[in-house]
Amino acid sequence: MAVMNVSVRVSGVQFDRRMSVFIGDLEVSRSVTAEPLGTSVKYSFEKDLTALSPAVRTSNVLSVYLENVVDRTYTGIFYVTVSLLFYTGGVAPASPPSAILPWYSPGVLSCCFNVTGGAVLSASSALGGFPPNTVRARFDLLVSAHANDEFYQFNYPDSATFQPEGGPFRELVLQIDGIFAGSVFPAPVFYTGAVHPLMWSPLVGNGNFHIPVYSFDLSPFAALLSDGSPHTFTLAIPKAVLNSNWYFTGSVHLWTDAAVPSTAGPAPTVTGGNLVTPITETATGASGTNGVFGTTAARDYTITGTVTTAAGAVKTVVTGSLAFDATVTSASNQWVQVWRQNIRSAVTVTRSVPGNTETVASTAVDRFNFPLFMNQTRLDAAGSVYFLTNNTFNYYQPVDASPSAALQTYLHNERIAGFKEMYTGAGSVKSRTIYSNHTYELDSTTGGGCYLRKVVAQPPTVGIQSDVVYLVC
Repeated sequence: MAVMNVSVRVSGVQFDRRMSVFIGDLEVSRSVTAEPLGTSVKYSFEKDLTALSPAVRTSNVLSVYLENVVDRTYTGIFYVTVSLLFYTGGVAPASPPSAILPWYSPGVLSCCFNVTGGAVLSASSALGGFPPNTVRARFDLLVSAHANDEFYQFNYPDSATFQPEGGPFRELVLQIDGIFAGSVFPAPVFYTGAVHPLMWSPLVGNGNFHIPVYSFDLSPFAALLSDGSPHTFTLAIPKAVLNSNWYFTGSVHLWTDAAVPSTAGPAPTVTGGNLVTPITETATGASGTNGVFGTTAARDYTITGTVTTAAGAVKTVVTGSLAFDATVTSASNQWVQVWRQNIRSAVTVTRSVPGNTETVASTAVDRFNFPLFMNQTRLDAAGSVYFLTNNTFNYYQPVDASPSAALQTYLHNERIAGFKEMYTGAGSVKSRTIYSNHTYELDSTTGGGCYLRKVVAQPPTVGIQSDVVYLVC
């Protein structure tokens, strides 16, 4: 068992910065730093790297990438300490991969592919060295949006003709040798500079210290990957705005059959594998800068492949169903704006072996529900301006799921945060109220197996008001 601990401290004034930790050429963690506002900030986080044991065992090079700017205005210097703790005994992964192949951009300091521009963004790179007896595969993607797509979840759709911003919908499409290999509608991350930096202090926004990893089950491609040739992996972002930046790396996790020297099979078949998912944009009651503007999108796909192993021909079917629905309501000439958004993803993997059919729930693929609500209101009152923001976003995801519903474990990660500021006529802050609540729940339906933590904070002066952990919910 291996656990990585990352500790960071910074003083002064600084923006939030993207930070990555690598073992060899494999990016094992991506995060966004805290954003100090003239004070000193210290924080740390841990990540279990046990599932990455093939990479941890074979590389003795650990590196950290953190891009920072220090000048007269931005004085903060980040001091980062990374340690790896190795444990003997304990619970080992049920089925660790035989090999992990990093997919990255060689010659780039950050190792990240960086796609920028507009329309369809994509990057491709060939990858070789696949074991000839591969029977199962998974692709893990680390990706984050920056520049003009940093807060794309708040973009107005183009149906809002007074403020067309490309809309809030984004999609990540993976291809292997030009064949559709999966898709995900990513959940947006509220970076520590989002909306108001004090909303994420001292409680960090969801995903900041652990940018979500998206997984694609590539088992239908096992025979193709075993043919001894390099294969081209492509990540496409069909809808992004001009001057946006998306940084990403990936890794291919491979399981082999030691009983055979090689595996084989036909190329996978795909339905619903078009590159671009059609979206629908609507405008209701639009008048000037007022109205309700909606965006919807959906994708259903199936990927089927067969690989011949020592046990016989194993057939894998990956079925994905993705849905996106968002509205932004503008009233009082945008002095009142309300965003509502929901992303749903369900991917089922079914493996059939001679004499047995096993339905594998999405432990190695993405299955989540991400609802988002945000309300921003500005009011004039007796020569002062009130600026109110309330937002709630949740992340629901089954983890360690099995075919039996009684054994499923669910992660619920919810943040409720907001602030109210009153300004004088000259524009200076007259009063400020900020609140932040974080609920983190890991709940097993086996009965009694539950971890629930609730933290309440009132920045910037009071700090954490309560922090309670319940082991039985």
